[in-house]
Amino acid sequence: MTGKKPILKIENISKEFGKKVIFEKISFELYKGEIFGLVGLSGCGKTTLLNIICGFINQDRGRILYHDDDGSYKDFLLNEGKLKTMIGFSSQNPSFYLELTIFENLKFFATLHAIKSDEIILRADKILSLLKLNDSKDTRASELSEGMKKRLDIAIALINEPKILILDEPTSNLDVILREELYKYIHEINKNGVTVIFVSHYIDEVKHLCERVAILHNKTITLVEDRAHIVKKFKAVVYNEIETEVEK
Repeated sequence: MTGKKPILKIENISKEFGKKVIFEKISFELYKGEIFGLVGLSGCGKTTLLNIICGFINQDRGRILYHDDDGSYKDFLLNEGKLKTMIGFSSQNPSFYLELTIFENLKFFATLHAIKSDEIILRADKILSLLKLNDSKDTRASELSEGMKKRLDIAIALINEPKILILDEPTSNLDVILREELYKYIHEINKNGVTVIFVSHYIDEVKHLCERVAILHNKTITLVEDRAHIVKKFKAVVYNEIETEVEK
């Protein structure tokens, strides 16, 4: 990524809950147009880091800078309104309403972003077509398959046309076929100009999707910038340390 300007800079982020240190001095950069992987074992702090990036909770130290339209870098904490327009977030737990249809869900969440009615229809049609949900737009969310529910959740995260889409373990509870299907949709979203942060504890699927990966382990980040070395580095950083602890 030499020569490119990051769309997002994470600089020395630290977070504690009481006396428990979640991570210390986390730093990495996100580049426009990439699918960036964040991987680590369950409980390592991935979701906490995402919540900080999305502005749901504040870091204790460090800062997050975004590349503004004027070419400068600005602090998200000083312009929290920018988060609502720049980032879309699909969490592990569904954010939609089961009693509403696909289109009604999109319309509801679009109004939270103060999107005008005529614009909602245009955006919804585009997103539903991209995620192959247009033929089911009048179906209640409660009647959808697991794969379609996940696509609806991603559709909602895209309704504000974010520059960055964060997917927090999007393939959990999906079988192998649905996972492969979802990978294709993620690639299509990325091809449409959206930068993606893909979060998982499955190293093989991160290798499948991402050129660069941040491994979160032992309260710090190890960055891997070569796909060929992702699995090897993950095993060296995570599993070898665990084996050493067990031997002790």
